[in-house]
Amino acid sequence: MSLPSQHTITCGGCGRRQAFTMWDSLNVSLNRDLKAELLRGELTRFVCAGCGWSGDVFYPMLYHDMEQKVMIHLCAPQGEPESLGSGGLPQMERFLEGYRFRRVNTRNELREKILIFDAGLDDGLLECLKCFMRAQMAGCNRPLAGELLFAGTSEAPGGGRVIRLEHLTAGVTETVDLPLAALTEVGGYVAGRLPTAGSDARKWLRVDADYAGALIGSVREDEAADGGST
Repeated sequence: MSLPSQHTITCGGCGRRQAFTMWDSLNVSLNRDLKAELLRGELTRFVCAGCGWSGDVFYPMLYHDMEQKVMIHLCAPQGEPESLGSGGLPQMERFLEGYRFRRVNTRNELREKILIFDAGLDDGLLECLKCFMRAQMAGCNRPLAGELLFAGTSEAPGGGRVIRLEHLTAGVTETVDLPLAALTEVGGYVAGRLPTAGSDARKWLRVDADYAGALIGSVREDEAADGGST
């Protein structure tokens, strides 16, 4: 179920104190309308009823999609999500079967994970794809210094589907489209190394650039070892 809690926020513009609803837990399978509000940033944005000033409010949230079998914990980098231990309850073990558990540190990251899983894609593969893309652009003297986020898929003008990434830097959003086939190529490169749904039950995984870098590094180490043994 979804668990809202009431808090008082002080407006950064006029100093007015106003009630604000924070969602400690958000079950989008039971409260479908709230998912769209979350993706638009409305559930984490404070708007002053007095002067109209607005600002983002960061707070911990447990996002739960029972249909996608996904739980995403939004928490501060120094924070720790609650344990996923089932306490040995068989019904909880059955409930958690096949779930993916992720940990994110920003609202942008939460939104991205939701879009990735809604698109039926693997977030680990996407992070690896972003790593390769950053390396390629750096080699062309066009480094991607800002945040790189998945923004969905669409039909390409010439046919086939493309992955859209958004590069956020200095208040500017630059869109980059890549063929969906690129994700298949990355999948072949890291085959067998990504966690499957349920394989890491009751573990909050932070699947980000560091995660992808370590994964690619392990592949390269194995390649080097294989090359040295021949």
